[in-house]
Amino acid sequence: MNYLTRSSMAIADRFIVKMKRAVWSTWTVQKSVNEGYKVSGWVYAAVRHIVQAASSVPLVVFKDGEINEKHPISILLKHPCQSLSGQDFIELIVAWLQLTGRAPFKKIMVGTRTKELQLISPDRIAPIASEDVAYLIAGYELDEQRTNDLTPENVCYLRLLDPANPINGIGPLQAAAREVDCDVEQQEWNKSAMENRGVVDGVFTFKKDLTQTLGDAILAKIKEKFGNKGKVREPLVLGSDATYTRVGLNAAEMDFIESRKFNREAVFVIFNVPLALVSSESMTYNNYTSALRILYESNVIPLLDDICSELNFSFAKELQPGEEIKPDLTNISALKEQDSEKINNAKTLYSIGVPISAINARLELGLEAFDSWDQPWGGFPPRASLQPFDPTQQRTAQPIDVRMKPMEQRDIAAEQDARERIASTSVSAMFSKLLDEQRGGVKSAIEGGRDPIAAIKSTRGTWVEAVDNKAHELAAQFSKGFVTNRAGLAVGREVRAVITDAIKEYLVQEAYALNEVSGMEETTAAGVTAMVQNGIEKDQTPTEIMQAIDDIGLFSAARSLMLARTLTGTAQSIGQLGGAMAANAKTKTWMAGNYVNENAPRELHKQRDGVAVPIDGTWDNGPTPMRFPLDPKGDPGDRINCRCAMSFD
Repeated sequence: MNYLTRSSMAIADRFIVKMKRAVWSTWTVQKSVNEGYKVSGWVYAAVRHIVQAASSVPLVVFKDGEINEKHPISILLKHPCQSLSGQDFIELIVAWLQLTGRAPFKKIMVGTRTKELQLISPDRIAPIASEDVAYLIAGYELDEQRTNDLTPENVCYLRLLDPANPINGIGPLQAAAREVDCDVEQQEWNKSAMENRGVVDGVFTFKKDLTQTLGDAILAKIKEKFGNKGKVREPLVLGSDATYTRVGLNAAEMDFIESRKFNREAVFVIFNVPLALVSSESMTYNNYTSALRILYESNVIPLLDDICSELNFSFAKELQPGEEIKPDLTNISALKEQDSEKINNAKTLYSIGVPISAINARLELGLEAFDSWDQPWGGFPPRASLQPFDPTQQRTAQPIDVRMKPMEQRDIAAEQDARERIASTSVSAMFSKLLDEQRGGVKSAIEGGRDPIAAIKSTRGTWVEAVDNKAHELAAQFSKGFVTNRAGLAVGREVRAVITDAIKEYLVQEAYALNEVSGMEETTAAGVTAMVQNGIEKDQTPTEIMQAIDDIGLFSAARSLMLARTLTGTAQSIGQLGGAMAANAKTKTWMAGNYVNENAPRELHKQRDGVAVPIDGTWDNGPTPMRFPLDPKGDPGDRINCRCAMSFD
C-alpha cells in the first residue's frame, strides 16, 4: 500500500468520526452462520468446543481471593435475565465472539444497581466513534438509528480486538474465511466427483469433425449404455474411426481430495482448538484429556479473562475495593493436577510433619477443616502423646447411676455375631449404594475425558454424612445393651442420652467420619489412578480402562463388606468403651475375635488376647498404639476386618 492510499484511508477515518455516525460491519451474524457455521463442519466443531468449555466456567465475584457467591453481581451473572440462564448467556456471547468478534449487551439499571442483562444481536447495534481522543465510543446506533437509550455507561460492548478498527471486533471466523471457502468448494467437488463415480472413465476421439447433431447422437448412445446398469461394461461399437482412451484421476486431483485435511487443520489452528478433540485417527484417553486441558489453558481461560476484564470495567461502580469478577475454575476437571501426583506430594509433606491444613491449601485437596488439622502430623498426636479415650469426661460432671453387665451375663460370641449380622446387611448395603454411585461418576468421567478423581471427590459430602450418621447410630446402639442400673435393669432414657450424646461429641471431636472417608477415598483414588495411567501407557480405550478398574474390586461387594465390618466394629468398640467408662470401669481387656470359617486372628491380636490395660491406656505391640479394637488412629493393617472385642473390670 503506497503513501497516497494510506493518507486517503486516514482522511476517511477522520471523516467517519466527524460524521458522528456508526459504521456498520458487513460481517454479520447471519452471514457468518450461513456461510461458515452451517456449511463447514470444521467451523461448527471448533466453535462448539470453545462454547461448551467456556460456558462450563461460572463467572463470579471474588473478594480478596475468596468467592463471594452472595454478591449481587455473582447472582446476576448466574441469572442475567428471565429468558436465559447464566450458562446460556455465556454460550451466546462466546459464540458471537467466535463468529463475528462482537458481543454486546445492555445493563438494565434500578437505582445504582444492575438488575438485568439484555443481550443485543451484533447485527442490530453499531458503535459511534468518539471525537474526544480520550474515549473510543461516543454512543450507539440500534437498527441504524441513533438512540440515547444506549450509552457507553449502560452498554458493555465485548469484542475481540481489531487493530485497524478498535471500536469494532474481528472474530476467528473472519480470519479463517479463505480456508472455509476453499473447504466448501472442495466438498462440492468431492460430491460432484462421487456423483460421477469419482473418475472420468475415458475419452472418445474422432479423426474428422462432427456435426452438433451427430455428436449429440453419439453422446446419447454412450449415456444409454452407461445409464443401464444391466449393460454396464459391455463393449460399445462406434464407427468413423473412433478412438477410446481410458483416463483416471491424476496424482494432483487425488491430492486435492486429501487437502481437506489441511483445511481442517488450518481452521482449528485459527480457532486455537487442538485437533485431537475431533480427530479419531489417534484418539486415546491420554491425548484427549491433554488436548482438553490445552483448550482451556491456551484458549478458554484467556478468552474468559478478556471478558471479565470488560465486565470489571463496566461494573466498576458496583464493585468494592478488593472485589473483582473472575472465572471460577474450581470444578473444571480438565485443569486439575493429576491426582496421583497430589497424593504422593501430600504423603511426602505429611511424613515430614506438615499439618493437613497447610497441605490442603498448597495442593488444593478440597478437604474440610476439622479439629487440630492445623497441627503437625495432620492433627494425629505422635505415639508418645496419644490421648486417652474418654467420651464422657466432658459430659458427666456427676457420676451417673450405671454399672456394667457382669461378664457372666454377657455372651461375647452372640455380641460378635450380632455385629457381623449388622455389618453384612444394612451397613454393607449402605456402602454398596455409595460405591455404585461413585463408580457411575468415575465411568462417566473416563468416557467423557474428564478427571475421574474429581468425580470421586464430588461424592465426599454424601459419604461423610452417611458414615457419620451410621457411626452415631451404631455406637449408641452398642452402648445401650452394655450397661444396666444398679438394680440390674435397663438404664433410663436420661442416662442413655448422657452416654449417647457424649459418644456423638467424641466422634465429632475426632472428625471420625471425615478421616474414615478420606482413607477410603484415598484407596479408591490410588486404584483408579493406577489403572488410568496403565491404560494410558497401553493406549487402552475408556471401556478397557473401566473394566480394569472393576477387575481390581474397588467397587465390589467384597469391598462393601470389608468397609462395613470396619465401621461396625469401630462403632461397637467406641459404644461399649463409652458405656464402661460411664460405669467407672478401671481396666479393659483385649479379646481376640471369633473367626468362624475365616482365617485365624492375626498374630498381633493373639499377643493381646487376655491382656488388660488401664481404661485410658493403650496396647503398644504394633505399628501404632491401639486404644481399642479397630481404633481409627491405628495402622490400617491392624484394624481392617478385625473382629476383636473387649471386656472390662
